[in-house]
Amino acid sequence: GKSARLVLTISNFAKQSLIKYGIAPAEKIRIVPNGGDHILWQPADDKVLKTNKLKGSQYYFAVGSTKRYKNIARLFEVFRQPEFANRRLVLAGGADAEAYKRAGHTAPPNVEFTGMVSDPQLRSLYENAHAFLFPSQTEGFGLPPIEAMFCRCPVVAANAGAMPEICATGARFAHPEDTAQWVSAILALDSVENRSELIHAGAARS
Repeated sequence: GKSARLVLTISNFAKQSLIKYGIAPAEKIRIVPNGGDHILWQPADDKVLKTNKLKGSQYYFAVGSTKRYKNIARLFEVFRQPEFANRRLVLAGGADAEAYKRAGHTAPPNVEFTGMVSDPQLRSLYENAHAFLFPSQTEGFGLPPIEAMFCRCPVVAANAGAMPEICATGARFAHPEDTAQWVSAILALDSVENRSELIHAGAARS
């Protein structure tokens, strides 16, 4: 970073981190945000819905891993709440229920795991979800929420890391460690009007 002529990074949050840790001086750093339109380059593969017995807008969707900062345990806690007893969370990624259990996080029975998915399958899961949930404790950018917005899926994200900067007015936010805030933000999308407004806001932001 010190010897480079120019340093490119993906958000102001990432830029400030590079400055804070002495990687490069501010005057060398330029911000070039990630794109998300790649998610639309291939048609959606709706077979993933049939394989996982999913119907449009009848599940909530998240992608993640057992890495602690991804904070999937917060969603497990949300879906343990009485208000969510009859709601389904579908979680894509390489880790299954046993992997999360080994990491110290037991999934409630209304959480289902797809395993790894292709981009066309991912597009279908975004397009048919009632909402996309992204609880990370930090991100240098936060690409999945932008992909979801491109797919006209409403987003609830953590107000941490670069997410407020990147998602801006296109998402609802909740504190990554506050289960009650997540419950409230998600239940607000039971309103057809609220959900429609967030879909349009996300599309404009993406």
